[in-house]
Amino acid sequence: RASRVQFFRFGVWSANEGLSRVPINPIMDVGAMIEEADELIAALSRQVEALPFPLTDDLELWQLDHIGRPMALLMSAVEGEDLESLAPRHWSAAPLHDRNLGRERREGENPVADDLERLVRRTAGSGRRSWFRREAPGEGDGVPLSGDGRGSADRLPAAAFPELPLCNHWEKAADQALVARWISWAAPRLLCLPYLAAGTCRELEAIARQSAAAIADLWRLYPGSVDPELVKTARVETQLRKAAGTA
Repeated sequence: RASRVQFFRFGVWSANEGLSRVPINPIMDVGAMIEEADELIAALSRQVEALPFPLTDDLELWQLDHIGRPMALLMSAVEGEDLESLAPRHWSAAPLHDRNLGRERREGENPVADDLERLVRRTAGSGRRSWFRREAPGEGDGVPLSGDGRGSADRLPAAAFPELPLCNHWEKAADQALVARWISWAAPRLLCLPYLAAGTCRELEAIARQSAAAIADLWRLYPGSVDPELVKTARVETQLRKAAGTA
């Protein structure tokens, strides 16, 4: 009978705090687990120094609006992936573990994701979406992909694609305000994008200052364009809050 590989949570590791082991059953081969954990940590430590990694996913699936303009980025992928099986059905405003459905929260935190997703679906009309190959991940002209994965001749200029993963220009004030609330929550995450214009980066930094904990979690993924003083201040604030038990 074929053996079955089992996985156990052995501990939690961070570059700042090292490895914190969790209790495990003494009948297990603890020595072997420690040895393998040390090898994994050594590999992680080398990779941490190389962050942020360059983007390689130059295939982008965009939700189009009712006249065929890219409106919301559904996902990205690299060459060779099964695009149809990976593609989500709808645009998502936030991960499932970080949603705030139907409730208001403090200023700067996640807006009501349902409202924003309904706005995107309503604006999409028939729900048409399209894969594009970008000349560089997240920027440059986009070439629509046909069913066989080849690009067609009808490329879209870079200006046709929103700079952020969601269009930031809406006709109705209420819609614009809803998107602005999403950007307020997403700003620390959006700063991970390496292709932002300098002005956009400064605007996001100003918004993200109210989200020190998120910056402290993500700062290793920030490109060199992000203000190092913002990162330093956010990390110090988060450490002080943790020490005071208020984080």
